[in-house]
Amino acid sequence: MSKRLDENLGSVGFDNLITDSYPPTDVFSVQLAAGQGTSSR
Repeated sequence: MSKRLDENLGSVGFDNLITDSYPPTDVFSVQLAAGQGTSSR
């Protein structure tokens, strides 16, 4: 099996989730109970 080192395997797109550093970002965690389904950002 030959491996190519010059091909693009994927890319990361920016979703503008964070656009600035003001006001300062609050960091917090969320706990989900089992069986609540999927969550989005």
